[in-house]
Amino acid sequence: MSGKDFIPSKDQTFLEWLLNLLNYIIAGGLARFGLPDAPFNKLKEEAADFEAKFKLAEAPTTRTKLTVEAKTIARKLAEKDTRAFVREFLVNNSLVSDVDRDGMGLPIHKTTRSPSKVATSYPVGRADTSMLRQITLYFADQHAEDSARAKPDGQRGAVIRYVKRHVGDPVPVNISELVNSVFDTHSPYLFRFEGAESGLVFYFALSWENTRGEQGPWSPILSAIIP
Repeated sequence: MSGKDFIPSKDQTFLEWLLNLLNYIIAGGLARFGLPDAPFNKLKEEAADFEAKFKLAEAPTTRTKLTVEAKTIARKLAEKDTRAFVREFLVNNSLVSDVDRDGMGLPIHKTTRSPSKVATSYPVGRADTSMLRQITLYFADQHAEDSARAKPDGQRGAVIRYVKRHVGDPVPVNISELVNSVFDTHSPYLFRFEGAESGLVFYFALSWENTRGEQGPWSPILSAIIP
């Protein structure tokens, strides 16, 4: 499988890839690969949930902001748990051959690894505040001409640091003042807030992190009002 990331970026392609992975394992049998039932069945349920919500979000008669949001949330959960499943049960599994990995749509490991570079650029964030008590944070590399190149080569994802403050409070000028942190492998990241937080100022900054946990430069600190 070509590309730096074995997870396809487009929803339709990701769904087809994930169903192929699951069907290949089912055809071979969990016992043949030494796989436990519980995490595999959980992944099957998440795939079915994403498939159902993807169809609702894509159909013209049922496509709304709510169905698109539900699809996005289901995709992020399925992708997160797929990565964890592959990492824990398939990557170093001696019962899974290179032929199996190819059939599953997984990369075949080289005997030597090229070190991941530390990013020299930063993610540019864009806060969508169109939904009440939510901020959808989209991000892509500062040098990307469009969102198709979301991450530079060798970067696992983006670290997002943030803090919430009242209007009129001191504006944070140092990254250390952004005391909260999350990590996301795939844009966008959805922040949810309580009703009492509406009207607060949400300050944030982003940095790329490579596969060895090394971070690149931070973006400028940006802000948005929590709707």
